[in-house]
Amino acid sequence: MPRIKRDLIVESRPHHPGLVKILAEELKSEKECGQPRIEETPFPNGAIRVTVLWDKWEPVPDHERADVILQAYERVEGKEYRDRIIVAVGLTYPDAHELGMLPYNLEPSLREGEPPSKQECFKAMYEEGASKLFHTGKPELRFATKDELQRSKKRLQEKLPGPKDIWVITKEMSSKDL
Repeated sequence: MPRIKRDLIVESRPHHPGLVKILAEELKSEKECGQPRIEETPFPNGAIRVTVLWDKWEPVPDHERADVILQAYERVEGKEYRDRIIVAVGLTYPDAHELGMLPYNLEPSLREGEPPSKQECFKAMYEEGASKLFHTGKPELRFATKDELQRSKKRLQEKLPGPKDIWVITKEMSSKDL
């Protein structure tokens, strides 16, 4: 296979100051749930991979999302920390789901006329970080791990009136699960 070395191309990319500001505020917050979901993975050499799952990425071209992430980190953590980020990826929840990153799903199984209502469930799910971008026509609350899902389920059970057993957990099977 040929080895191709390219010159560094510095393009003037559109800025998204509103998204940078929101993401910077989220980096400072200590919320347990909601969007965006910011995942940092350190490497042994001190480098960091950052993945940000967020419905607000939908209108932003893929190549501009990394710039927003890096700008937000520089604003909050400083240039030295930002320079440790070697991979910055911004994905919508459907993007992450398609890549197999969110195999767990949590959804309500409601009984007609009993609390909570569908609207109450959907509102609580959005507060937890559910995405509106899936093509099912309803919010989807997806997770990378069973532990994250269980913490979310507990918060939902505490928030909503009615029976505590309305939340249904599903996990999509991958080839490694077979």
